[in-house]
Amino acid sequence: MDMRTKLVFTLVGVALASMLAIGTFSYWSARDLILELRLAQLDGLAQTRQAAIEELFDGWRDRARLIASRTQLRASLDRYNRTGDPEARDTIERILTDAQESVTAVRSLGVFGDDDRLVVQIGATGGPPMPDSLPHLSGLQSTSMYRSNTWSRNGEVLLTFSAAMRLDDEIVGTLHMVLSPEGLAALAADHQGLGDTGETLITTDDGSGGTRILHPVRHPEAQSMDGPLATAGDELLAVALSGGPRVQTGSYLDYRGEPVWAATRYLEEPGWGLVVKVDEAEHVAPIRELRQDMTQLGITLAAFAILLGTVLGLQFARPIHDLARAAERISGGDLSTRVQIRGQDEVAALSRTFNQMTAGLERRVEELREFQTFFDRSLDLLCIASTDGYFKRVNPAFERVLGWSPRELLEKPFVEFVHPEDVETTVAEVAQLAEGRPTVSFENRYRRADGSYARLLWNTYPDPHSGLLYAIARAIPDAEGD
Repeated sequence: MDMRTKLVFTLVGVALASMLAIGTFSYWSARDLILELRLAQLDGLAQTRQAAIEELFDGWRDRARLIASRTQLRASLDRYNRTGDPEARDTIERILTDAQESVTAVRSLGVFGDDDRLVVQIGATGGPPMPDSLPHLSGLQSTSMYRSNTWSRNGEVLLTFSAAMRLDDEIVGTLHMVLSPEGLAALAADHQGLGDTGETLITTDDGSGGTRILHPVRHPEAQSMDGPLATAGDELLAVALSGGPRVQTGSYLDYRGEPVWAATRYLEEPGWGLVVKVDEAEHVAPIRELRQDMTQLGITLAAFAILLGTVLGLQFARPIHDLARAAERISGGDLSTRVQIRGQDEVAALSRTFNQMTAGLERRVEELREFQTFFDRSLDLLCIASTDGYFKRVNPAFERVLGWSPRELLEKPFVEFVHPEDVETTVAEVAQLAEGRPTVSFENRYRRADGSYARLLWNTYPDPHSGLLYAIARAIPDAEGD
């Protein structure tokens, strides 16, 4: 793999890794923000629904207070308590009949005397009958109170309110009112802000350890009984009735067995639980859409990163590639090679230095070539020897004068070619050279390949650091050794 390919892969890898890290961080940050906003939206809807239910409940209670506060009704009941006058009872019945006709949603009205026994009842609840007596309300601090939920025979919830009837600060009796929760179903049927699956559930204890929803549900196909109500034993409704944490996560199942995200409230006075929920699948749909959008964006950016990394990699690697190709040509012997200098960056500085180095190398090689020509064509004997007693390099003049090949001269100590009578002086001269003292006009005899001797005159310069000896010898033509 060449430098350009490596650089391209590196740039693309760095770009993709950076985008992956940024994308992952952005996704999880956005995901947490979306979930937080969705839960806040559910909690806000629950708060709004709670206020609406409390307003409805206050209206129902005010109806009982309004009827119980009628002066003629209280006076007639007081007269009936004292005298048992039938006309007083008829007046009470007429007033209750008018009240039932004028006040909406009232199913039944009953008046109890100061002995807590039923005096008059009008209307029918469709559920449990009106009791014959009620506990005395002398300790009641307010003018009306909520007593309980009851159920009609068709499963409809009915609310029972009792209000103390006072005359001259004395309790003369009790008004007992049963009404249907007008507006409750409409409030629960308002699914604005809850998407396609969300709904509002208002629930109460069914008296047998379970829970019961007080209105028709949005998904009637999941009801466990006929009619507008649904019986549910699910944990989420139980949490709402227990006054538990306001916001519940998707770990709960609703009456359909579906995982949901919900916000809950507990309404203390009626003892109801409020659940505002939405299916988990719909709740996290924006996150799925975000993931899909970020995946598409990531693919687009990845393609762009690959393209950009390739272009930049090739652009950045081109000078380095040119340097590598130039180095290959130089190693092949083309010392005239130069690279083009682009820009003023570090690579340009490297290219400039490379050209300077190549120019210097070319000069040195030319000098070496000139030296080699001089070395090879010299008529004098030129050599490089060592203080260890061996030739390291000899020029062709040695073979021309002595007849020995360069290989033969290099593989034996040079004293083996010296005349026996000159060995001692030659060894002594080498010892002086080893001490760094040059030799001037030293003469000895070397044996030729044919057995004769040639008289040589040496000039030698030593290099004490390397132990090399640089020598020039000239044959004395008229004085051959005997």
